[in-house]
Amino acid sequence: MFAANYHSQANYPILKAGGEAQEWWIKFKNTGDEVWENHNNNNRIVKLALGTDTQPDMRSGREFKCGWESPTRLAVVKQQEVQPDQIGHFSFKVKASSSLKAGKYKLQVTPKSPAGWLKQDSGDSLNCFAIIEVLEKETIGDLFSNEQLKNINASCLKVDEKNPYEESTGLQDFVVPNNDIQVISWDRRRCYHGDDVNMLIKCHEGVPDGSTVEIKVFEADSSTTDDVVKDNIQGIVQNLKCKIPFKVNWMDYYDIEGSEYEFYFTATLLGGDVSQAKSKLLYVEKLKYIFL
Repeated sequence: MFAANYHSQANYPILKAGGEAQEWWIKFKNTGDEVWENHNNNNRIVKLALGTDTQPDMRSGREFKCGWESPTRLAVVKQQEVQPDQIGHFSFKVKASSSLKAGKYKLQVTPKSPAGWLKQDSGDSLNCFAIIEVLEKETIGDLFSNEQLKNINASCLKVDEKNPYEESTGLQDFVVPNNDIQVISWDRRRCYHGDDVNMLIKCHEGVPDGSTVEIKVFEADSSTTDDVVKDNIQGIVQNLKCKIPFKVNWMDYYDIEGSEYEFYFTATLLGGDVSQAKSKLLYVEKLKYIFL
């Protein structure tokens, strides 16, 4: 006879939509007289299944599938054998997709043997579950904190052509995404000419680790389509994110053709969607100060 009593479980998981997977575990005591196994040599394999004996193989909960045995079989018992009166350990991962709405979800789980869904030694059903809390999907601003604005303690005494400082509003998101790139921004709302900054990129789900993102800079009202920055600005994607450090120095060697300092960025994934994801305009003002 296969039978089990609930023993213990981990704290309920808290996930972020589109975030990292999280491991969860639950333990049961083998209260029957059959050995549980994590292999099927003797037809005594015991798995943790989605659902209950009265509602087997539920659809609710499958949206959290992450490396499970199947959509309804979450994991095989961890130990090679679980003798009667011993504790069997089941662990598996859950992940919330980026499209999942924020809220609390109930994940019903029950051990299942070749003889069927396990019940308690009293004959009662095993009503075990995890309440999974899903938080709202992260934005690029959540993923990377903005630095404080740089303060200038200065007096504007006269125009000094030798000490120009360009102030940028920074980028926040794309006007036009593509199939690979979801959003992009700097790691601060403002920067000054010559600053070392980071370009922060968030890719759509499905973009593999190790993919190369290429950034290009263009003048908004230029009569040509030539890049402002000729050097390649590239970064490598890890966990759908990419941080590319670079220096805002292109105004040192590039002549502005238009009347205003307006730039935009494009981003593409090498070997991916060839259409360029395009940023909002980057507005740059030249401020001339003498520092005291």
